[in-house]
Order: sequence, then structure tokens, then C-alpha cells
Amino acid sequence: MKKAFKVVGIVAAVIVILVTTALFFLTRGLEEGVLLVVEEIDFSLKEDGSYYGSFEFYRWNNEVEVIIENGRVSEMISNNKLRKRQESIIRELEDSIIEAQSTQVEVVSGATVTSKIYLKAIEDAMK
Repeated sequence: MKKAFKVVGIVAAVIVILVTTALFFLTRGLEEGVLLVVEEIDFSLKEDGSYYGSFEFYRWNNEVEVIIENGRVSEMISNNKLRKRQESIIRELEDSIIEAQSTQVEVVSGATVTSKIYLKAIEDAMK
């Protein structure tokens, strides 16, 4: 019986360590990510064409192609493999950017850092 308690105790300790490590990894950079500042971009100053940019921050990274036509953003293509939830976040953000013709848009609720990383990749593309 004592041996069974010992095994259960060891298994519980391992689970606690794994969960703590996972939580640390998943939350690392969240506070700093929320504070990222996205610069205003004047798309009308860019020549027509495709522009590529990327941005990495802790566990987040994004690569994007921004297509400018007639001084306006016409399309953005994420070059990342995205999960379904991320795809919907990026699509919502892209729609807002194209409609406003600006990177100064509201970030997607519940995905602040993901949104800001995508906006920073667009900013990089426009440099």
C-alpha cells in the first residue's frame, strides 16, 4: 500500500511540474506583447507591388505578404501555417486593415498579442 502511495505521489509531482512548465511557456511574453506599439503606415506612399515582412516575439511569429495596388492595400497573405482559430483572427484583422487602409485598427478581442504580431509583420513589410 505504501508503494502505491509513493507511485501516486511521484506521478502527481510529475504532472504538477509539466503543467507549471506549460503555463510558463504559454504565458511568457503576454504582458510585453500587449504593450507592443504598431506604427501608422501610409500605404499611399508605397509603389504597387508585393511587400514581405515578418516579426517574431517569444512564441509568436508571423510572415506576411502585403499587396499594394493603386496606393491601397488590396490583399494580405499570411505565410504561416495557421490553426483554424488563428485563421479567423487573421481574416478579421485583414478585413479591418483593408477597410480602414490603416494598421491603426482594433485588435481582435481575446487575441491581442496574435493581432499585434501580425500588425508588426505588416509594419516590417512596409519599411
